[in-house]
Amino acid sequence: MAWFVTGLYHETIRLAKKYKRLREHELLILNDFLSRSTEGETMEMIDGVAATNDISVETEDSVFLQEALSLLTSQQQKIITATILEERPEHEII
Repeated sequence: MAWFVTGLYHETIRLAKKYKRLREHELLILNDFLSRSTEGETMEMIDGVAATNDISVETEDSVFLQEALSLLTSQQQKIITATILEERPEHEII
């Protein structure tokens, strides 16, 4: 049984060193620059990926919002729409 524990201990140390080396020396692909030019290009791939619009998520959010608003009275709908969606202060609405 002692040989198993010793082997497990050595394997744990080996894997810890391996992943430490990977974290220190390997750059994530999404953090790589889009262009290798020296013209001051600072946009990384992750910036472009995060900026894409996801139509299905936007549609799902819109349907959820419409369903939630349909449960409210017309006055409540106006107040919620104006204060949250249009970012107007409450004293302007009432």
